[in-house]
Amino acid sequence: MTGKYLFKSCLTFCLFTIAFFITACASSNTKSSKEFKFAQEEEDFVPKGPVSFNITYEFHSIPAFCKEKSFSKPKGKYVYFGDFPQTKKKAGIVINEEIYINRGRYTYYAGSDGNWYAKCLENAFEPERYQYAYSDGTRVKGRNENNYRYFKVEPIKWRVLNDIGANGQTKAVLLAENILIENMVWYDYDDIDRFIETEDERKFEQIYPNNYKHSKVRAYLNGLAYLVTKKKGQPVELNQEFENSGFLQTAFDQYAQDLILISEITNDEESSKPAEYTEKYFNKTNYYLIDEVLYDKLFLLSQREASSAEFGFAPHKVFDKDSKNKFFSRGKNASDFALANYVYAGDSPGNRNECGWYLRTPIYRDKDYVFDASDIGSVGHQGVDSEYESILPALAIPVDVIKGER
Repeated sequence: MTGKYLFKSCLTFCLFTIAFFITACASSNTKSSKEFKFAQEEEDFVPKGPVSFNITYEFHSIPAFCKEKSFSKPKGKYVYFGDFPQTKKKAGIVINEEIYINRGRYTYYAGSDGNWYAKCLENAFEPERYQYAYSDGTRVKGRNENNYRYFKVEPIKWRVLNDIGANGQTKAVLLAENILIENMVWYDYDDIDRFIETEDERKFEQIYPNNYKHSKVRAYLNGLAYLVTKKKGQPVELNQEFENSGFLQTAFDQYAQDLILISEITNDEESSKPAEYTEKYFNKTNYYLIDEVLYDKLFLLSQREASSAEFGFAPHKVFDKDSKNKFFSRGKNASDFALANYVYAGDSPGNRNECGWYLRTPIYRDKDYVFDASDIGSVGHQGVDSEYESILPALAIPVDVIKGER
């Protein structure tokens, strides 16, 4: 009798456990598939009568202070400098593709509102899993829907990181305030080292995937070629995809490029540890650091810079939700153009303000990983080929070239 009841008890427990598991899974699936209520798409129409295309937009070749409030910190100092496609075209604006200009990687077409527009095939990040919305609340469509949109070229907003009012400050260090750039990995091939010849023909230099000097992202930012090895054992190839057509050449005309200072970029021991650390980071040796100084106009922040109180950031493990009142947020908004170009912007339906971004610092324990400012604001790490990270450029300009009141 005891065995019979024991069997029935075990059977009941197993059935209860299975039922609970099924219910939990169903509940989880219901939650993940919750539909976001998108705004109704406005019907695009062609105005009656002739349409004029008198371009009045002026490119922002000269940096100027702006007083607009910001997502990351309302009281910070901000500058408009350079131009990039950002906001989705409004209904009723007619585009004339016969009137165009070329800027770096993009071609801009004339709009009937006097602005320039970039044409883009929508490519939402995993649309079957995430539900992203443009700034007007409408849905970002997936690549397989084969839908083209136009995005208005607008001034780039930069956050001034350093205290330019302090004595002796002659340059302003600027960080893009929003995610502008299409999804781009740090380097295409993880776990594949590159070997290049040295002056000694008998020796080769080993280039790890997380080497910033030879990274895809550095090449894109500055318009450079970079070295690629697609499979282990294959020779190194020179990829010239971005040569003279990177972010630098797309966002800035020649006059603006000449205003940007050449910065000394390091990936040494000092730049690799969080700003609050005075000793070696975690008492570990980082074998992927390099002592060589790079000289670039555009760059990614280091782990130290992204956790520096001098630049207005919280310590590296402090989340945005705990620091927004006092520090700059590390989490970033994505522009409409970025969302249309496969940028990940968090898990929440309709979201656009949980973008993580790469830092230039390799982590100490893995050649395929680098540090990042995560989508929730702390400093973490991601793989060099991760599609969940974004690119956030930084640069420096002389303080005295910035126009307007501070």
